[in-house]
Amino acid sequence: MAEAGYPAVVLDEWNLLAAPAGTPAAVLARLHAAVRHALAQPAVRDRFAAIGATAVGSPPEEAASYLVAQRERLGRLVADAAITIE
Repeated sequence: MAEAGYPAVVLDEWNLLAAPAGTPAAVLARLHAAVRHALAQPAVRDRFAAIGATAVGSPPEEAASYLVAQRERLGRLVADAAITIE
């Protein structure tokens, strides 16, 4: 973004596994446990490292908070820059 003239803008790429609103907490816990298990496997860690990614595996509550914070931060960025869809 600095090369495009926006040195203060920091954009990170991230991916998030999501479930529908209202998914029972027990189901979310099982999904999180399965994801954490997968991310602990050497082959999975190695694949992420090979593409320059860092797998985090945050708990659902932490991931939700991160998503909200990113939406707010990027919303301010769009508003401050007066970005519109053409």
